[in-house]
Amino acid sequence: MLFGGRELPERPLWVRLLTVALVLYVAWPVVKPGVASLQDMFLKMSAEEAASQLGRRRSLFGPMPAPDPDVRCEPGSDGWDYVCSYNYQSKLHRVKVGVLAGHESLTRISAPHEMTAKRITATGAFVSGR
Repeated sequence: MLFGGRELPERPLWVRLLTVALVLYVAWPVVKPGVASLQDMFLKMSAEEAASQLGRRRSLFGPMPAPDPDVRCEPGSDGWDYVCSYNYQSKLHRVKVGVLAGHESLTRISAPHEMTAKRITATGAFVSGR
């Protein structure tokens, strides 16, 4: 068994496996951010999951939230993973936001834009905590 380009000394299998496990355990704090970054890049949450998480954020719905926010998300453009729309203060006023999604949480949400806006800009966007 090679480890680091060198042959591990002839020891029982359990000792060699324990050595490899110990090295991986010590290296995990260095490796973990890279693993999380790769998960966020390739294992994005679905549009339905994004809509569900966005629906739980009451701060987005204004001082007097609509009784039924009716959050809907669809594939995004202009660098956003999803473009989500919801009722803002009443069922007659819908707005949309751009959303960047990770594998477990929403990582960035734009400021609300009117439904007629052609592009969703990052101005006023905030990064959510994990």
